[in-house]
Amino acid sequence: MNRILYLLSFIFLVTGVYFYVNHDVEKDINFSKEEANIVSKSMLPMLVEESGIKIIYENPIIDFSNNNALIDLNFKVEGFSLIFSGNAKFNSKLTIKDNKIYFSELNYKSFNLIDKVEENELSDVFIKKYSEFIKNKTMEGLTITLKRKPIYYFNNDNNFINDFKLNESHLVINTSIYNKDYKTYYIICFIFSFLLLLISFLFNNNKTKR
Repeated sequence: MNRILYLLSFIFLVTGVYFYVNHDVEKDINFSKEEANIVSKSMLPMLVEESGIKIIYENPIIDFSNNNALIDLNFKVEGFSLIFSGNAKFNSKLTIKDNKIYFSELNYKSFNLIDKVEENELSDVFIKKYSEFIKNKTMEGLTITLKRKPIYYFNNDNNFINDFKLNESHLVINTSIYNKDYKTYYIICFIFSFLLLLISFLFNNNKTKR
């Protein structure tokens, strides 16, 4: 009987140690630019219609560098019977909010607007007059979209984002996997292990006295 109690106490102790070790585990996740560009497809539609001008944005292309994230955005502009193609490149920071990673602090790296059909006097006038308007609207629209849609997040409540760092081709995300049930389990296991050991000790003492 004593051996059985010792064995059960040991089993509960080992099980408790397992739950204790695994209830809160840190893990690094590599999030590649290819994965980021799959996520970017869900960021659309992005469309601006104002002052007789329509701006239609394509999926932003995302890349990573050591210092920041890079966003390459192509778009089409229609207005006053003219059609233009455009491209905007941004530098962006990344931030953690509500256990999700978002782009933040967009800054223009470059901005270009070109007549798709042919260069003429009217298109030159349009570019001079509306280029700054389109540039501002592009920044505004992309900022709103990126604030609304995270680049990385978890679908459960057990995983937490602690920190991240940028490498040349991917984002290294430091995470914690916290299982609150495991905390309950290891406490119960340790209690049972202690109680069984105590019962075994008392049982052994009573047996010795006899």
